[in-house]
Amino acid sequence: MPAGPVAIAGVVLSAAALAVAISQLVVALEDRDDTLQSKDHWMQCTIWNETQFDMIYQDVYWDSDTYYQAPPQKIDKFSSGTFSACNK
Repeated sequence: MPAGPVAIAGVVLSAAALAVAISQLVVALEDRDDTLQSKDHWMQCTIWNETQFDMIYQDVYWDSDTYYQAPPQKIDKFSSGTFSACNK
């Protein structure tokens, strides 16, 4: 077994490179939609992916209500994605 860090297919970043990438993550907050705000119950969510891996949207579970703006299918590494939900 080799001593020291081992890159897995060149994907694993060093701790220093990871810290730099996270510090450069800038998120622009979007204005809320007036139609969304007129709903009785609503929320707007931003997911920050502060990892070196892509986040993939797999499935949804709803007890009630609906998406106003669906989540992105993929959030790239060191980026963000926004979605909103509301009552019908």
